[in-house]
Amino acid sequence: MLGAGAAFLIADVVIDFVWAHPAISKSDQPNLNRPAAQLVGRVLIVAEAIEGGRGKVRAGDTLWPVEGPDMPAGAEVRVTAAKGTVLLVERA
Repeated sequence: MLGAGAAFLIADVVIDFVWAHPAISKSDQPNLNRPAAQLVGRVLIVAEAIEGGRGKVRAGDTLWPVEGPDMPAGAEVRVTAAKGTVLLVERA
């Protein structure tokens, strides 16, 4: 009984290393579960003025916090990067 448990434990570790190895588990959609990263490169409209380097933009039905140069609501910005859930923007 103890031998079978040890065998299953070893098999589990081997399977984890094989299936979770980065070279094997590369995705064809690396940003699938990173919605902020999917917005990089898009041009969006400022929803809440960027003041003091912080504001909000609207992408679809979601307001995203942004960091970038001060701009009034309604201005167009381009998303240059994502830092967690905060989008980094520049003038479009």
